[in-house]
Amino acid sequence: MSAQLDGPRSELATVLADLIRNGVPAALVQSQLAAISQLQQQINVADASTLAAMPAAVAGMVADVLATAQQGGAAVSGAEAAEGADIASLAATSRATVNRTMQGMKDFDLTFASAEDEAAYRRREAERLALIEAEQKKGTPEGDLNAAGAAVGQMADAAAHGAAADPRFQQRWEALMDSTEKLRAQIIREGGDVSKFDARLREDLRQIMKSKGKTDAEIDALLAAHPDNPMDAMKAFVAEQKGALTERDGTVRISVCGRAVDHQAAMALMKRSPKITANCAFAMVHSRGGIFHSFSDRFKIR
Repeated sequence: MSAQLDGPRSELATVLADLIRNGVPAALVQSQLAAISQLQQQINVADASTLAAMPAAVAGMVADVLATAQQGGAAVSGAEAAEGADIASLAATSRATVNRTMQGMKDFDLTFASAEDEAAYRRREAERLALIEAEQKKGTPEGDLNAAGAAVGQMADAAAHGAAADPRFQQRWEALMDSTEKLRAQIIREGGDVSKFDARLREDLRQIMKSKGKTDAEIDALLAAHPDNPMDAMKAFVAEQKGALTERDGTVRISVCGRAVDHQAAMALMKRSPKITANCAFAMVHSRGGIFHSFSDRFKIR
């Protein structure tokens, strides 16, 4: 079973080398290479009963790897086509990242203080989805930037409601911020107007922070600390959410797909089956009976 991952791993390694050579961000490919190695190690030490539960994990990983390799190849082709990305290519990259980000929002487990809190979150989410659709229909770089701003707001809102605990969150957040910042900077360089984007982002951050009980004075202070680019204020806010999670849950947090798992149950499983590693045990406990999730829900201890 482990050998099934050798081909996809080799393909990813080739794509990674091309991405690095062309100066294209390669964090996702690097992350998947590491995850392949982790899963292969689990397979190599697993006993027969554990192996029986693993085909779904292998199949899911292969599918994700092939999709990533295809995306990486497209990125390399784009990088080779021009030394410096023009505004059209930056807008296209931003649009693709926004769509990927919004499609993946369902992956996060969110927590709400009350039914009213969730209802308010869903209203903000619906408004952002409508804005993204309307702005992308314009077919302009400014429209794509405004759509990206709505996606940034959605990710920040999700972070404030528990998504920051998910190990997948940070990678997606960084990818979205990177593509958005590059498009915004290029629009400014070409004399375009980003004032609408900036104003909406500031207002979105204000609404998110109010939903978490922040005062106007606290919100104003954060925005005032980043007067030139509200994206920096968004970054600071999301970093604060991640810091709050670490402080609340302790320096060592055991999770699978961002969800807390039963530490004692996992330890008991390891005692019964010494060949099962910690990662494998926590994944099996999380899977409610040993049916593994796809690679996109890969497990880890952090």
